[in-house]
Formats: sequence, structure tokens, C-alpha cells
Amino acid sequence: MRKTYKIIGQDFQESHLAGVMIRLKNLCSGKVFHKNPLELFNDRSLLNKLPTSDILRIGYIVGEYQMHLSYQSMQNKK
Repeated sequence: MRKTYKIIGQDFQESHLAGVMIRLKNLCSGKVFHKNPLELFNDRSLLNKLPTSDILRIGYIVGEYQMHLSYQSMQNKK
């Protein structure tokens, strides 16, 4: 059974998160908190401590990941 994380209401499988996690860890390092970046999405008080530009970057990373999943599912249907 693969571990699944819930991020902003979406289920993310652990294996698909590797690239996203690396980018998020780079983004979150040196910030006012030292938590698993996955927890960041579910903790609004942490999000409030981030500059807007970082929140936009995180949104971009998550969006990019969702596009990747959509592309994969389209490829699997062929």
C-alpha cells in the first residue's frame, strides 16, 4: 500500500511527490519554520508567515504536479 498525503484537498501518492518535495524543501529552507513541507499546506498559520511570492511558487509547484498527473493519466488511456 502506497502512502498518500492530502495536500490542499488533493491526494498525492508518495512516489509522485519526490520532485515536488525537493523543490519545496529548497523553497522552505531558511524560513521561520522547519517542518515537512507537506505539512505546510495543511497549516494556515505557517502559510501566513510566508511571503506571497513563496506561496505563489508553492501553488505553481502543486499546479505543475497536477498537470503532470493529468498528462500521465491521458498517456495511460491510450
